[in-house]
Amino acid sequence: MKERIELKDILFHNIHDILSLTPDPSQQRFVGEVSKTIAMAFAGTNEGCPGFLQAIYYDESPVGIILIGRAAVEEDEPDALQKYEYVYRLWDFFIDKNHQRKGIGRIALGLALEKVKKYPKAEQSPLYLECHKDNKVALALYESFGFQRIKDTFIDENYVLIRLPK
Repeated sequence: MKERIELKDILFHNIHDILSLTPDPSQQRFVGEVSKTIAMAFAGTNEGCPGFLQAIYYDESPVGIILIGRAAVEEDEPDALQKYEYVYRLWDFFIDKNHQRKGIGRIALGLALEKVKKYPKAEQSPLYLECHKDNKVALALYESFGFQRIKDTFIDENYVLIRLPK
């Protein structure tokens, strides 16, 4: 299946298809709107933050998105991040409701994590994300990739997960 899944840029020719992607109704409260994710990526680019927003393609059709970018660690962030100057963040990631439970998300996340390795200071920086405590499928996926919950650290109703540099 891997050969059928790839990450591609979001461009004029595919933007409308990407904007029409929607999460499964059971996941809508866990993921952001595609248009807001695109706006966040645009803002990060303007701020000079390395990273990427990519469409996830399956059999030549867009079926999801993933946004990962680097930003400075802020004072109010979890203690586990405070020893780092920068952290890579997985801001948004989802697969369209019509393409879930096919293993696409697992392969796409693996491709994205490989891509991150090529960015500045990625090998010395943690990768950080937040995941709603009720989103058991996503938690299991992230933990299978080496993300660990930071003990007793929540932001709203989200677990804070981190994958430390090796």
